[in-house]
Amino acid sequence: MSRTLILVFDLAAVILLALGVYQPRYRRRGVTVLLVGINVGAATVSWALSDAEVSPGLGLALFGALAIIRLRSREIELEDVSYCFAALAMGLLAGLRLDPSWLGPALSAGIIVTLFVIDHPALLRADASTSIRLDGVVLNPAEAQRRVEALGAVDVRDLEVVRADETDASTLVRFRFARSEDPLGGPPPRADAQPATPRK
Repeated sequence: MSRTLILVFDLAAVILLALGVYQPRYRRRGVTVLLVGINVGAATVSWALSDAEVSPGLGLALFGALAIIRLRSREIELEDVSYCFAALAMGLLAGLRLDPSWLGPALSAGIIVTLFVIDHPALLRADASTSIRLDGVVLNPAEAQRRVEALGAVDVRDLEVVRADETDASTLVRFRFARSEDPLGGPPPRADAQPATPRK
């Protein structure tokens, strides 16, 4: 396969990953654009440096940079990161000179199939996340979880106290719950807790 054809295949593959697999499941426009951008950027850089000795180190550096972005960003969920790593790997495979030439496209196709299967709602129960601001300063996660569960009949998982603000006496917590449940449903909210706008 010619290198131009490999790049065309990579672009089609990442569009399939972003618009055919990720977007229908999560509907996050920003992350969808990020997937294509990461892939195109990685493919361009690895293509330009494919004959240089720094290309293996470059791949590790790009993966490291993405890991740092994940650690410093609370807006990117773990499932988003898995798709970002997949898009990055596909871009690197498209830009590198591999022998045989069809190996890169074959590995990229394998990545897409793997994510499609392992992230399928029928295989694993899907979770969602949201944030709620509680009145008062609550530093104990167990106490925060008890107060959140009092807002409605939801199965709270992985609750995290994001920020306790002593100035306005409030606590912002983030938690995960089953997508089939409504975090703002159930009995009326208690007077000491106010739901924040759910994250998209």
